[in-house]
Amino acid sequence: MEAGLFHPRRIRLWRKSRISIGVVCRTVLALSVEPSKQSPASTTPKMILPITKKGAHVLHRPSETVADAEFSTPELKILVTNMLESMHAAKGVGIAAPQIGVGKRIFIADSPDGPIALVNPSFVKKGGLTVMDEEGCLSVPGHFDTVGRASTVTVEARTVDGDPVRFSAKDFFARVHQHEMDHLD
Repeated sequence: MEAGLFHPRRIRLWRKSRISIGVVCRTVLALSVEPSKQSPASTTPKMILPITKKGAHVLHRPSETVADAEFSTPELKILVTNMLESMHAAKGVGIAAPQIGVGKRIFIADSPDGPIALVNPSFVKKGGLTVMDEEGCLSVPGHFDTVGRASTVTVEARTVDGDPVRFSAKDFFARVHQHEMDHLD
C-alpha cells in the first residue's frame, strides 16, 4: 500500500513529535493575498505535477542552489504551490523539487504546525540517537526500507521570500527533513 513518504502506522508517531520552529512559521505556504492585490501569476491555477520515478537523472545528481534573484518571484511561489498540491495528491508528508523534475534545492514538509517550504536548506547539526525506522518514497511507490536517521536536526534555510530561518526538529519531523535532503544532495 502506497502511503506517501512513510508507512501509515508511522505517521501517527509524527503527530506526537515536537518541533521548535521559531520564525519558520513564516515559511508556511501563505501565498494568498487579498484578491485586489494579486498579480496575474498568483491567480494561475494550482497544478498537480507528476512524480519523478526512481532512475530519473534529476534524482541522482545534486540540486542547484536557488539564486538570490529567484526569491519572491511569482515563478518560485507557483512552483512551491504546485509542489504542495502534488505532495498532498500523492498522500505524502514531504516532497523535494527533484521529485517533480526540477533540480533546485527546495523541499516541502508537512510539520506539526502545517506545511513549510524550505529553500537552499542545510543541516547545521544532526544529533541524538540514530533511530532505525521504515521509510517509503513517492519516487519509489510501494517500496519501504528500514533506514537509520538522527533523532534531532537543526536546519538553516530560506523562505520563498528569501528570509533566513533556523530551527530544530526531532523524531518523525527530523526524519522527514533528512529524507528530503537526501533528494537534494
